[in-house]
Amino acid sequence: MKRFFLSVNPTTKNFVIVSHGPKLRVLDGRMLVSSTDPNQPPPQNNFDQFGGKFLEHLYKIEMPKTLLQNLTFVDTPGFIEHKKLPERGYPFKEAIKWWARRADLILVIFDPTKLDVGSEMDALFSCLKGKESM
Repeated sequence: MKRFFLSVNPTTKNFVIVSHGPKLRVLDGRMLVSSTDPNQPPPQNNFDQFGGKFLEHLYKIEMPKTLLQNLTFVDTPGFIEHKKLPERGYPFKEAIKWWARRADLILVIFDPTKLDVGSEMDALFSCLKGKESM
């Protein structure tokens, strides 16, 4: 089984979906867009619109936990806020916007020692405008 580690940023370069399932299993992005499992609904996600490189950084973890029956978590890649951004190989800002439009709740967690806001964080804030809770 693939392990996911927590560490100082960037912790992960992957989008990880954590949801309910009948048993513990990990699916990669390619499996998510081409599922032929008769017990799974056909993919309704359009993940392939972001390209093959995005699919290489997409995972879904299913587990039989009651908490997850009505709740899905999505952990996004850490934001890179350096002046020289490395190329991710897929349209990161568009992917973030895609997720934000579908979310009921978004938690933005900061490293308190690094509060610089660059273009990636600015893109997130732009797509969240109008979704703030009062």
